[in-house]
Amino acid sequence: MGIFWWVQKFIFEETNDIDIAFVGSSHLEHGIDTPYVQQKLDERLGRPTVVRSICWAGAGFDGLYFFTKDLLD
Repeated sequence: MGIFWWVQKFIFEETNDIDIAFVGSSHLEHGIDTPYVQQKLDERLGRPTVVRSICWAGAGFDGLYFFTKDLLD
């Protein structure tokens, strides 16, 4: 996966449930503070949660579709 090693990790190596997944372009990655969202969700739900951002520059719709499909599978 080269520079997108975290995509492979989040989709194929982690087996735990994900509470929220943000999937999109680098604008989404820079616009959402994922650790903050996870912290607030932990507090709200009263349990450890998992929040992930799978984002990269120049993300096209095809790649986003297939990565999201693999994540949900």
